[in-house]
Amino acid sequence: MAEIKSTLDLIMERTKHLTLSPEERESFRKKEVKTRIGATIQQYLDASKTLVQTVEELSSLTGNDQDLRHSIREEIASRLDPLGDNAALFELMAEVLPEDVTLFQKRCREVAEELTHFREERIRALLNELSSGGIAGSALIPNLEKDKKWQKLVEEAVHHLRDELISSSQMN
Repeated sequence: MAEIKSTLDLIMERTKHLTLSPEERESFRKKEVKTRIGATIQQYLDASKTLVQTVEELSSLTGNDQDLRHSIREEIASRLDPLGDNAALFELMAEVLPEDVTLFQKRCREVAEELTHFREERIRALLNELSSGGIAGSALIPNLEKDKKWQKLVEEAVHHLRDELISSSQMN
């Protein structure tokens, strides 16, 4: 009786002559490094890795030093939240990318101040809208988290901040 081949055997047989070009190999390697950077930073933020372990693992990644540093900057910038607590990210940056910490902290603080100002303006605008609709009172507090305009404003500010930090790191 004839041997029955598995699907994997058939695929392997039909693709044995295919190889990756050097460019494709490099692309796959870069993608894997970016994935490892993201996973390592997330483990640090989840407290399943210490700062020392995280720095060691990031340092052990191979590749063009400039590309690696850019990927780390990009990953950290993508996780920054100007209205949130970024202490752990800044602590990691101080160890891995010390030249960028001040810029990132300064811009986060500036965006947080802008958003605080916009928050106050938006609350006043919402209170005025409610007041003109006959709803008023000293206990009235608008829920900004449900306000589409506020959500869009925060989203745009965070997106702009991240883009700015990533592009400024490309100049370094």
